[in-house]
Amino acid sequence: MNYGAASEDVLLPLAREGDQKAFGALLEANYPRLFGLSIRMCGDEQLAKDAVQDASLAAWRHLPGFRGGSTFGTWIYRITLNATLRRMRKRREQPVGDSLELIAGLSTVEGPGVTKSEWPVRADDALERQQIRRSVMRALETLPPKYSEIFRLRDVRGMSLREISEATGLSIPAVKTRVHRARKRMRVALGGRV
Repeated sequence: MNYGAASEDVLLPLAREGDQKAFGALLEANYPRLFGLSIRMCGDEQLAKDAVQDASLAAWRHLPGFRGGSTFGTWIYRITLNATLRRMRKRREQPVGDSLELIAGLSTVEGPGVTKSEWPVRADDALERQQIRRSVMRALETLPPKYSEIFRLRDVRGMSLREISEATGLSIPAVKTRVHRARKRMRVALGGRV
């Protein structure tokens, strides 16, 4: 059998029965998307590779329980999202990107209100940026997990509303609502410094 040319409908039942080659073909077909998700979230190539590996092992272990309510790709995408978040929590390396940009984006759901290029770039800004980054990350830790996750995906990692919807299983309107509520809570947690 040519596993590379087989469809998910053919490969999935074989993989559920323990066929490692079929499972490998399913993973190979989804790997670019899974790695792309993970690298966008964490910004670290090795951490992303490790997270995708964790997700692959978890998917293999739990494949017999996969009910098929979604495609295999959607199912393993969510597993990869969770594996990446776990890896990031372990490393506690959340800040990627510019915290000034994060704060600027707290006012809108669709994206930052002020672009990075609009902020002045001076040598004495470095200390202020560090302090802002620390404040943002401390405020983020006070959010409930459902808002913290959405804020990280949207404002720290820059994922689109559609990507977040696919990754979390929430509808796009639900994602928009959570983004709005997460940003509102961040403004409160930052003490009105936004």
